[in-house]
Amino acid sequence: MTYLVSGYRIDQQFNGPVVMGPAGDKYWQLAVQAGSNLYASVYIPAGSAVSAGEIRKALYQSLETSTEVIFTRSVKKSWRWALVLATAIALIV
Repeated sequence: MTYLVSGYRIDQQFNGPVVMGPAGDKYWQLAVQAGSNLYASVYIPAGSAVSAGEIRKALYQSLETSTEVIFTRSVKKSWRWALVLATAIALIV
């Protein structure tokens, strides 16, 4: 799945969900790209209802901080996003 906006695109990065974490949770990775450059990346739990607005905010946060963003379940049992600080996005131009 790819969406194009003025030379940038939002791509699903793999053909299926990625297994992450010790519990083996499955996540879909979406990324904002232009050419081969990766500008923002977000991981969304497979099978979860995450709104377009939440994904948009997470992509903006990823872009601003040069980190990947992963959605995690909050204490209130609603999906909220939190930064994954361990992984930085390297922009190579």
